[in-house]
Amino acid sequence: MHAALLIDEVLQLVFDFCEHSETEPQWMFTQLARCCRAWKDPALDRLWARLNGVEPLLALLPKSYEKTFCRVPSERFLANAARVRQITHSKDNLSAAIFRDLSPVLPRLETVALSFHGCMVPWKWTTSTRLKTVSIKVGFSLSSNAVVERSNAAASFLREAGRSAPDLHTLQIRGRMSAALNESVAALANLQSLTVQASCYLAPSTLAMIATFPRLRELEVHASHIDADEFEDSLPPAAHFFPALEELTIRTCGPLLTSILERLPVSTLSKLHVEMAKSIGGPSYMKPIFELLAEKASASLRELTIEDGTETDDLERYPPPPGTPRWYSLDLLSPLARMKQLRRVVMRDPDLRDGDLEVLAKWWPALEHLDLGMFDPEHFVPKWKAQMTPAAFGVAAKAFAKLERLGLPAKPPVEVDPKQAQQTTLRALMVGDVTSPAQDGRPTEVAVDSPAETIDVVAVVDALLHMFPSLRTLDSPSTVLTERFVAVVNTQ
Repeated sequence: MHAALLIDEVLQLVFDFCEHSETEPQWMFTQLARCCRAWKDPALDRLWARLNGVEPLLALLPKSYEKTFCRVPSERFLANAARVRQITHSKDNLSAAIFRDLSPVLPRLETVALSFHGCMVPWKWTTSTRLKTVSIKVGFSLSSNAVVERSNAAASFLREAGRSAPDLHTLQIRGRMSAALNESVAALANLQSLTVQASCYLAPSTLAMIATFPRLRELEVHASHIDADEFEDSLPPAAHFFPALEELTIRTCGPLLTSILERLPVSTLSKLHVEMAKSIGGPSYMKPIFELLAEKASASLRELTIEDGTETDDLERYPPPPGTPRWYSLDLLSPLARMKQLRRVVMRDPDLRDGDLEVLAKWWPALEHLDLGMFDPEHFVPKWKAQMTPAAFGVAAKAFAKLERLGLPAKPPVEVDPKQAQQTTLRALMVGDVTSPAQDGRPTEVAVDSPAETIDVVAVVDALLHMFPSLRTLDSPSTVLTERFVAVVNTQ
């Protein structure tokens, strides 16, 4: 054996490659542990680091272990249990009586995932003083007592973890939250990252307590059911709210989002992803929200994603009052002109024209990622809504000097002005589904609005590469288009 392979840093680097190889890592580390004594412990550490269930550990016990609950486990069991850093529990196949005097069973556990029946696993198999990350999937049900029991069991586990794991910093919860689980989450004030996807089961009082967590940097929450007044009534007096929050992902309605933004400190928020609840009156209420966002985060916000559950069909049936924006127009977005630090904007199919891209480029001079959607020939566009044309790609190429990724809700261009300015930083482009096989069986043309209207795939690719010579990725459901693009790029 080469002497370099006895140096721990070198050996760990080799094992890193093994862990991400195509060969089954667990099989590989089993073989490596048998190679020599010097490799045994490092290989076993990798082998046992991540477990999907406790079955591998239970296999180390004698078959009669269920009848000998009080017995001390073997040294082999203890040695391998101490190697476990991450475990997923999806079955309730453990009794609290197993190793009654041993707690915790996994003393170096750092990450635990409890899924459905796994929420019922005894604490000794799910906690340690080194625990840092917890993921809980309770499940949803309106009538099942089992779901409530799992939620209550998860609450008990979190209470124990809060006491025994001082470094617990990340929590993810998906599913029905009982009152006990709401209380347990509200007590974890040292969290730095929190995800709560609990439909209508997150209590306003719990969200109010979350707002006071002093170290919380990342928050993802489903809160469209929470009334803004109830949230504000639950806030503790004379408290600082969201003092460290940098990334917020929230499913909500206008009044609650306004209430949260009002309480944010200035220049801390760097990423905002909002999923707005359906509003048959349209998104005109968003303009004051954008104004508030600009006041709070004009110097700090780097990423902004706006999703809206309102359908344009609804706006056709229930048009807003005259003079009120029906959709995300340039006027509605105008408060965002102050967000000079934006690097990434996602806003699918806004009410914008080609020339509006020039305005956006002036607003956001450092923008690197702009996703306004993709062209969909089957998508209904009402008469009142603006539409982008193939010329929008040329406008974007000229206006956005630093753009690296782009998506536009427009048909792709088939020709380009020889004097068209080239944009040399764009690496990825999203183009919608505009292809179908030609009648002769060779898919070389793109059908757009009707079988008679076609676009030459070769011309599309040539036009795009003329405008964006550094383009290396073309995302499209149209395989004909992407195959042609790959063929051309590979020959360059």
